Amino acid sequence: MLQRKYIILTSLTMCMVAGCGTTAQNNNDTDVHIIEENEHYREIINVAITADPPTLDTVITSSNITKDIGMHVYEALFTMNEEFKPVPMLAESYEVNEDFTEFSFTLRDNVTFHNNKKMTAEDVVDSMNYWLENSERAQAILPDGKFTVTDKLTLTATFEDSALDLITLMSSRTEMPAIRPSEVYNDINDEVVEYIGTGPYKLQEWNHDQYISLEKYDNYISRDEDPDGYSGKKTVPTPYIKYHIVTDESTQLAGLLTGEYDIGGVSSDNLDQIKKEENLSVETGRGGGTLVATFNVNNGIFSNKKARQAVLASLDLDNIMLNAYGDEDLYEIAPGYMDPKSTYWGKQPDVDFYNKHDIEYGQELLAEANYNNETVRLLTTPDYQEMYNATITMEDQLKQLGIETSVDQYDFPTFMENRAQESGWDIFITSNAYQVLPGQVLSLNPEWGGAKDDTFLSMIDEMGHATSMDEKIDAWNNLQDYMYNDYVPSIVLGQYKSYVVYNKDIEGMDYIEQPVLWNAKIKEK
Repeated sequence: MLQRKYIILTSLTMCMVAGCGTTAQNNNDTDVHIIEENEHYREIINVAITADPPTLDTVITSSNITKDIGMHVYEALFTMNEEFKPVPMLAESYEVNEDFTEFSFTLRDNVTFHNNKKMTAEDVVDSMNYWLENSERAQAILPDGKFTVTDKLTLTATFEDSALDLITLMSSRTEMPAIRPSEVYNDINDEVVEYIGTGPYKLQEWNHDQYISLEKYDNYISRDEDPDGYSGKKTVPTPYIKYHIVTDESTQLAGLLTGEYDIGGVSSDNLDQIKKEENLSVETGRGGGTLVATFNVNNGIFSNKKARQAVLASLDLDNIMLNAYGDEDLYEIAPGYMDPKSTYWGKQPDVDFYNKHDIEYGQELLAEANYNNETVRLLTTPDYQEMYNATITMEDQLKQLGIETSVDQYDFPTFMENRAQESGWDIFITSNAYQVLPGQVLSLNPEWGGAKDDTFLSMIDEMGHATSMDEKIDAWNNLQDYMYNDYVPSIVLGQYKSYVVYNKDIEGMDYIEQPVLWNAKIKEK
């Protein structure tokens, strides 16, 4: 029996309850409207991104670029507000039973897709079941379950065990269970290739390795609440957003300086120059993430734990992070896989040989691993400068340890393809955005780096089946300690802070973990 009910009041209802006056507000709205009618805003915002996304199907990839673009095209049942708390987006309300095994969702009415089809529970059920079946994180965190249609605007989700994290997981930007029309799931192979959502923008054109162009969806129906993080009203004042794929950092910098690009990323080496430019600003986001080195624990020299421990003991992480990010203010050295500022998940593991740069001890461990001058292959991509620079720095440190190395570099989509293979690499480094839940951490996913140790998997399972927050926190802390002191499938090299460079004339842009542009506009000069 469903006993807990969560209902979202519209702002009109809230005003009725609070007894808000309306006449003065309407006059103010009219004044604002008149002012804006006399001002002219540009038709397009130009964004420089570092790589071509491997896909625009947000469910099947961990690519941040896919998520950053996709959140303007797709919407989910829930999203996160500025405090990273789940709030409804396409859902109107939901109920859940006491043991979190049965959920009932009521949908907003009159929401349409980019093909002008009205959204129904059938579309949502097909989308959510596609997510359950294809999202590696959903499969890792949630028990077996299924969504079913109740009526035109109501659906039910049932799980074999407690799905305590369901709403939080569905709300996460890095997860993004996009709601799409049922027909896009017909006759698909590995991924959805019709990129149709309910979002404020729709895909206009994708010219691979050149640009992705989005155009305003004229029939978009926004929520009424004030903008708050990823939630609330989306006004869409700018008709077009164009994401230019610019893999060279110097080209991005030049484009920002000349005004060709309104938003972009530059090397931290150039931040002092940017701060002197009267037309550009730098903003640090409320997010960030971890720079992580992942070992191939199943093939090659690093299938031996002693070899992995040798690398952990010998690394100079300050040197790696400085070369990766260029400015000590943009990173800190800490081994945890979650945000150190997190109330629940921020406790750091106790690691004996973290950032000790103890080459002598590392060589002893390497000898115990019976290392015999095998070549260690480091996989990387120059499309992400911090990942590439960290890889080159690590290569130098591995040579100091006495390890033969080679670096294999590819464009980002090819890097992601090769990373997913069981062999052909020994170490890869990625910058991974902070997650809302520990179960979303990529290093816990056996499909990410191949970590399949029985104890490791059982500890993940124990955390997933925790029935209280205290149990889950304890399980997470124990898991992190095991990962560093016993298993070592990966190493957090450090914690990075995100930042963006943008045109000072942009109004209405929010920068949380990436630019949020559905309320952004740029005044014509």
